[in-house]
Amino acid sequence: MGMLEKPTTPVPNYSEDEGIRCLQCDYNLTGLPSGRCPECGNPFNRNALLSHFGGAKAPIPIWDDRDETGFLAAFLSTIAAVCFTPRRYFRRMPSNPDRDSARKFSQSCFLATAFLGLLPILFEPRSIIGLIPAIVGWLITARIILLLLVSVLFGEIDSSGDLVPYSRDVCCWMLAAHLPVLTLAIELSLMLSVLVSSAATSVQYVLPAVPFLASAVLFMSTLIELFAKFGMKLREAALSLIMFPILVLVAGVIGIAAAGLLTGIILILAHVLGLV
Repeated sequence: MGMLEKPTTPVPNYSEDEGIRCLQCDYNLTGLPSGRCPECGNPFNRNALLSHFGGAKAPIPIWDDRDETGFLAAFLSTIAAVCFTPRRYFRRMPSNPDRDSARKFSQSCFLATAFLGLLPILFEPRSIIGLIPAIVGWLITARIILLLLVSVLFGEIDSSGDLVPYSRDVCCWMLAAHLPVLTLAIELSLMLSVLVSSAATSVQYVLPAVPFLASAVLFMSTLIELFAKFGMKLREAALSLIMFPILVLVAGVIGIAAAGLLTGIILILAHVLGLV
């Protein structure tokens, strides 16, 4: 009697993404039987992952604690964590985060940015004519940059054709935490430029640039941490960093055009109403 051959487990062929990911490296495990992750070798149980990812989406760290800590405390704490301790924060990001919650955080950051941008009106009410277009242009620019980050640098499909982890989209929306910080830095730079207008020439140009440069360094450090989290190779990360200024330039041109158009509309309305 011959030896019985052990039947092999057929590999399911799924045409749609099941949403199951390796808990170690976020590799897409759709269609694979239980075993080890092809990317990092971490063992996994298919049924357990289906149950895990098929349930409710995991909460966003810190931000989704706002029912207990309060909205303002959770909002400010999340901004601080993303901007100043990005490595620690994004390591806490689950593999199946709540996208809707991340979008709410992003929207809150845009609203906070608009509020901060309008603060100078309290000191100079007439500045509203110039401030509103500038803020709208800045918000449009920031929104386009985030969309480009999601679709270009952290695209839906990478060079190998594999679906990237679902958390990439969410992590990019969490980058909106830098918007209020950048806005405050720009306003601080403008205030310093006025205060040191009578100082030495070197001080006039160097000191006002410090807050903005510091906030830009914080943003780039967070971006680099995301490259590391998503396992991007050094070459891919370098190309992405080179491409990033181009994305900023494209978004900036669109934002400036929108601000200029809105400025023209406001000036025409102000002239018609006899305000100027």
